[in-house]
Amino acid sequence: MPELTVLPLEWRAKPWALPKSLRQRFGFQPGEHYPLPNDFECEARHWKKMLYELRRTPDAREASQAIVDKLASQRRPPARRAKKAKPANR
Repeated sequence: MPELTVLPLEWRAKPWALPKSLRQRFGFQPGEHYPLPNDFECEARHWKKMLYELRRTPDAREASQAIVDKLASQRRPPARRAKKAKPANR
């Protein structure tokens, strides 16, 4: 990658972790000259928190209860036994 050629070899694998003193020395700014990595754990925590908050709203609780009332209270009909086939008379 041409934008990483100004960096020493040991920093080319993780250019976003370059110390501030070396960033100034080489004129390299992560996020400007090279994209920052995605922090997937942080994103997952954020969206889990948002989903949890959404589930706690009164509308979500009412919708959840309506589903339980509709589906959980139904009784299943008794299972029917399959009839045995009669042997043919020969």
